[in-house]
Amino acid sequence: MIEELPVHLRADAIESLYYEAKCRMQDPIYGCVGIISRLHRQINIVQSELAKARAEIAFLRLNVVATTMLSSSESMAQQNSIYNGLEDSSNSWFY
Repeated sequence: MIEELPVHLRADAIESLYYEAKCRMQDPIYGCVGIISRLHRQINIVQSELAKARAEIAFLRLNVVATTMLSSSESMAQQNSIYNGLEDSSNSWFY
C-alpha cells in the first residue's frame, strides 16, 4: 500500500497509519472517527456560543446608541423649553 504512493507522500501516509492505529488502541470502537466526531461537536458548540456572544454585543451596542440618542433628545428638549421660556414675555418670573 505504501509502495504505491509517490515517494514524497510516503512519510505522511506512515504517520497517518500510525496515528490511526494509536487511536484505535485508545478507542477500539470508533478510533480516530470518534475524535473527529467529538471535535465537530465542540466546534458546533463554540460556534453557537460565538453567535450568542455576537448577538449580545449587537444588542448592547444598540442599547448604548438608543440611550445616547434619548438623553441627547431630552437635553435638547430641556434647552428648548428654557429658551422658549425666556422669549415668552408672559413669564412673570423673568420680569
